[in-house]
Amino acid sequence: TNADGLADGWTNDAALSAVANAIDTSNEIFGSSCQKITLSADGEGGNYAEITVAAGEALFVAGYIKAGDTDTTGELYVDWRDNTDTQISTDSVGTHATTTTTRKSAVLTAPANTVKARIYITVAGVTGKLAYFDGIEAIDLTELGALDPVRQAKYGVTNWEDLTEEQLEAEIPYFD
Repeated sequence: TNADGLADGWTNDAALSAVANAIDTSNEIFGSSCQKITLSADGEGGNYAEITVAAGEALFVAGYIKAGDTDTTGELYVDWRDNTDTQISTDSVGTHATTTTTRKSAVLTAPANTVKARIYITVAGVTGKLAYFDGIEAIDLTELGALDPVRQAKYGVTNWEDLTEEQLEAEIPYFD
């Protein structure tokens, strides 16, 4: 319901620096709102959404980031977890430290022993610094399987996970 300032499906990571979450209606790219994260303490703080994924599967992770100023870094990254919820490793999708909105995306492969991925949106800086996030998506390319015949002919590959990041950007639009 977003009443707590945190978008539905997202969890605040209390192990990171404290943040104030808000649903913002003036910096969105899609729909009528986006996630605003403001640091309540110096450091890095933010939120995550979890998805189930198996080792070796390919994920396409993308989203839009806008920093509050050039002394603030907004980041989108993936934290890979095992069956005991222990972190295996982390992959950055991208960071952004300017007041223009930019799209960051990456194709990542889940490492050995992965059972889930935490998709993080975070802000790094000092108290009061903020960033906006919108259009965050994580798509399991392995699960999507084979491309349709038209896309196979167009790109000369068989499966979604065989496409390049540029091709995926063209084929997977964001829907809010």
